[in-house]
Amino acid sequence: MIDDRSDKKNAGEILSDGRKIPAEYQHSFEQDIKTFLDQSIEKNLSAVPLAIVFERFEINETGSVTNHKASLNFLIKLVRIRGDKRFQLFETSGNPYLSMKGPYPNPHEKNIAAVLKNTITSFNEWITKNSDIPPLVDSVNVVYDSEAKYNDYAKGDTIIWNKNYKLNWNDFKGKVRVNTYMAESNCIFTYRAEPITTNRILTLHIRMNACFDRNTSWVKEGEQKDALLRHEQLHFDICELHIRNLKKLISETKLDAMEFDKQIQLLFDKEWEIYQSEQQRYDDETEHGINKEKQDAWESRILALL
Repeated sequence: MIDDRSDKKNAGEILSDGRKIPAEYQHSFEQDIKTFLDQSIEKNLSAVPLAIVFERFEINETGSVTNHKASLNFLIKLVRIRGDKRFQLFETSGNPYLSMKGPYPNPHEKNIAAVLKNTITSFNEWITKNSDIPPLVDSVNVVYDSEAKYNDYAKGDTIIWNKNYKLNWNDFKGKVRVNTYMAESNCIFTYRAEPITTNRILTLHIRMNACFDRNTSWVKEGEQKDALLRHEQLHFDICELHIRNLKKLISETKLDAMEFDKQIQLLFDKEWEIYQSEQQRYDDETEHGINKEKQDAWESRILALL
């Protein structure tokens, strides 16, 4: 249990001989509440470890000896702690009270016991219906889904890299930009993830591809030459190589069910930066495909890696 009350010394107020006096715990907040919890919880050390957090827990008593009311103002949360972070699972709050006429033994103890028991009971009912949630996950598996259904390259604006398909000049449909290049290929990374949790295992179904955007790739009129097309094809091949590198990095990373999106984003951004650098180096060294010797060397290296 975690005591997160803003004023840990304040237990509330009770009536004594018609006067309000500060309430006190018999031993301490933690020890006394633990006694109540032990009466409400069946411990199971093989299950997921959780913490019960008390943010507000204050008793109050109003009225007179002959007609008075005992209440409990509370805010309780159940969380899972992973590393140095808390992930909230459940929250309950309220201000239940008992109305009494004349002496009534231990009204505050009865309120506290009822609140704690109801909290645990309600949480158990809720977690039974919501057991497959990320904070309870023990491990994350990655599955790369196949893009086999995307094999009609005569349609659509985006081409997913495939060893059986080579670019042709009809794939360069974009508006020509005014620069010194003869052609430009817009090769991009695409990423999509669908998390599915079963039996405390999160399976991350990932679609990650090297893609060629037809509508933003272009070639100048009269420059549709075979050597230049080979150069542009290798831009696409380099993109595929870095997608494979990225998949390998993700597969080798211990992913956290609550942080996998941030973890993958960091890997994605880092690989994208490396990828862009290599594409620039490829253009510089081959002089955009004009230097045949360098072009051949790049092709041999990239295709061997693929």
